[in-house]
Amino acid sequence: HQLKPLTDKTVRILIPGIMDARPSLSIADIVLLRPIQPVMVPQYDYYHALQIRPNSLEIQSRIVDLKRGRNNEPDSVVISWELDIQQKDLLKDDHFLRQYNIRFVPNEFFPQQCNTALGWLQGLSKAQQQNVKDLLFPVVAPMVK
Repeated sequence: HQLKPLTDKTVRILIPGIMDARPSLSIADIVLLRPIQPVMVPQYDYYHALQIRPNSLEIQSRIVDLKRGRNNEPDSVVISWELDIQQKDLLKDDHFLRQYNIRFVPNEFFPQQCNTALGWLQGLSKAQQQNVKDLLFPVVAPMVK
């Protein structure tokens, strides 16, 4: 994916359908980015000769905003883009031409809430569990008079 700059400290990634992904993304989730083309780094070899070798670089960022696409526009994810000087020097991508592999790491808050709710339900009597089930998953539609 290619990054589109928004401000000095944020960039936007256009990803069709990402808003429908499960588990869903949330603000403050971690985003890991790796350049598709390896970053070339000068290194000295055993004989002290300067060699330019590929090096892997992983950038950790956070989701700042999520926007659902409208009118045939893809969904977009806004992430923080605050690179240190070393990362900027390695990337040499001031015009955002580089493509990145992106991995989203959802936070653990939602699964923890689900597990807490399941633990609470197991502590209820069978009649109480049935009442909760009927409330959450009604079989018959309620009649409105």
